[in-house]
Amino acid sequence: MTPVLTKNALHQFAPETSSDLLRAMVDIVPDAVCVKDRNLVYTACNATFLQVTGKRAEEVIGHNDIEVLPARQAQLCQQTDRHVLETGETVLAEEYV
Repeated sequence: MTPVLTKNALHQFAPETSSDLLRAMVDIVPDAVCVKDRNLVYTACNATFLQVTGKRAEEVIGHNDIEVLPARQAQLCQQTDRHVLETGETVLAEEYV
């Protein structure tokens, strides 16, 4: 199970590594946040992403958009992700899940 850190618990959290600190910061933001590898497979996500998608961490981590999101949305996300990987351009977009 992926640990979830709330705003109230942040002051009690003593991160052991910078990755722990990053995880804590991502978990307290109200936006859905996810990380994918170059194969467009989810490697991390925050509690808000899980809540919005209605999935458990085990259903997201190690899976791709097609397995996690509705078909049309998965296509759009993968299209944008591939564009970024191919061009190196930064894309600012709101994706609705």
